[in-house]
Amino acid sequence: MNSHRMFSPFRYAATLIAIVSAAQLGCKGSQATERPVAPSIDTEPADQTVDAPATATFSVVVSGTAPLHFQWQKDGVDIPNATSPIYTTWPSAWLDNGAKFSVVVSNLAGTATSRSASLSVRSVPIITIQPNNQTAVSPAGAAFSVSALGTQPLHYQWMRNGIAISGANAATYTLPSTSLADEGALFSVAVSNVLGTTQSVTASLSVIAPGPNPVIGSVSPTTGTVGTLVTLSGVAFTGARIVEFNGKVATSFSVRSDFLATARVPVGATTGKISITTANGTAVSNADFTVDPECSSNCPEWKLTGANLDPRYSHGAARLSDGRVLVTGGVGSDVLRSTEIFDPAAQSWSQAEACPIWARSALSLSDGRIMASDFRSSVVYDPATRHWGAASIFGTSRFEQTFTALPDGRVLMAGGDDSHGEAVASAEIYDPRNQTWSSAGSMSTARSSHTATLLPDGKSVLIAGGYNEQYGALRSAELYDIQSGTFSVVPNEMLSRHFSHNAVLLENGKVLIVNGDEDPEMFDSETSTFARAARPLFASFLGQAVVLPQGTVLVTAHDLAELYEPSTDTWKPLPNLQRARPFATVTLLSDGRVLAAGGLGEDIHPIGAAEIFCSTGCN
Repeated sequence: MNSHRMFSPFRYAATLIAIVSAAQLGCKGSQATERPVAPSIDTEPADQTVDAPATATFSVVVSGTAPLHFQWQKDGVDIPNATSPIYTTWPSAWLDNGAKFSVVVSNLAGTATSRSASLSVRSVPIITIQPNNQTAVSPAGAAFSVSALGTQPLHYQWMRNGIAISGANAATYTLPSTSLADEGALFSVAVSNVLGTTQSVTASLSVIAPGPNPVIGSVSPTTGTVGTLVTLSGVAFTGARIVEFNGKVATSFSVRSDFLATARVPVGATTGKISITTANGTAVSNADFTVDPECSSNCPEWKLTGANLDPRYSHGAARLSDGRVLVTGGVGSDVLRSTEIFDPAAQSWSQAEACPIWARSALSLSDGRIMASDFRSSVVYDPATRHWGAASIFGTSRFEQTFTALPDGRVLMAGGDDSHGEAVASAEIYDPRNQTWSSAGSMSTARSSHTATLLPDGKSVLIAGGYNEQYGALRSAELYDIQSGTFSVVPNEMLSRHFSHNAVLLENGKVLIVNGDEDPEMFDSETSTFARAARPLFASFLGQAVVLPQGTVLVTAHDLAELYEPSTDTWKPLPNLQRARPFATVTLLSDGRVLAAGGLGEDIHPIGAAEIFCSTGCN
């Protein structure tokens, strides 16, 4: 598995078996006039505990007049085709821990429902967030963190250059100070429990040597509005960590050389001194920088919703036809199946029926329902009944794939990583009429962490970028023809390699590809060509992008936000989010506001709060 993507757990088999007593055989069949006897459960299914990938067997003994009909359920939802006395599930593992299984037995005389038997799955540790490379300016310290799931308790052992570090037995390892001798040191962690050990990827430490105190000699210009690019001239700027305008941190700055740095005036800055801070000290400008007001009323802002949701990240979110937003699945303190609905008018959250699968994405369908998906199946939520439907199984299990709602009501699923963490080229189509997935052919290139965008003609889907083990990040793109059901390569590749990026359809019919490690690009569907777009004000890897009603594009990354204006190919800074929230969902509301929900906090804990962006101020 590659370190740039979150680990997704695999599932293994569990077997559910119903044992039917001789009473089902209809021993009283000769007595044609006798009143039929309703089903009665004589022996309930018992709770089971297994170590993945072992199987689990649930049994029930029943009596009653034949014929008896069976319907197994998982967490209260019917299991498709589980209508015989013996049922074998699809693969399951840690994410099925705590699932409840029951069976409904019926005949002409009535119905009987068994107790819910719990399935406890014990699993080796599953690392969901790997340690990241760190940079420190000596003698400042550095910290490495990991996040993992699995059977508790989990034990941690950090290693430096492959050797265990004494006392480093927590999810976070901190070096209180660094020196040049630490340059290039490699850190990893082994996470273990009673079932086994999982080794993390290796993260490196870069150490920058300390130098002289910085000095600001001049500032140009000396006045400007929010977003103005300001040049600082002086000495010892190398390794600068922060630039402030009268105490307000600049979210976008760059050190061009030891003698030159640039920074943009941040939202909320006021007239006063500019400062730049390195590991060796802080330099302050001699004269004030004057901030000219650009917005005095009805200014853009982010505002907390005032109501919390279940802490979660890497979840799914989609807007319902009545304007509410459904949020489901993801990761909290454990994998989540809970579902919540946000009401923008009331600024409140309410619990909905739990999703029968561990959802990682959600998609609004053309009929007003919501499709949620994990790595092996999808389920559909009907707001009219307020229930989830039965699971529809993929032909090939996969994660980091794309889902695209097609104009005819079907859904295209393309690419992704298989259970071995290798990218696949295959695609599948979901038909809502029979609620099944079927093959949709294959792309020319295997890819995951890519994008899929329905083009304005409604006839094709642009598949762009992504990642595979053979080529790494990809420049290639292809088109899926909805009518013929075939893929074709876009002859002109992208100008840069993109993965884990965003792609949004603009009002002018072009597709903006943004976020990731490279500069944005624009795809013109009429010429099938890519062209450079203006560079954003800040790096936006793991960000989100959404087109606003006025045609501009809101881009967020961590706690930063900016606005792209397609007509002028320019970017404008926006107020920061109330808190950093990578792996959050960003959803356009029906009134033009934007909901940012959940995410992973700076403390490596899931966020249980949401906030709303208002382009002209929140009431």
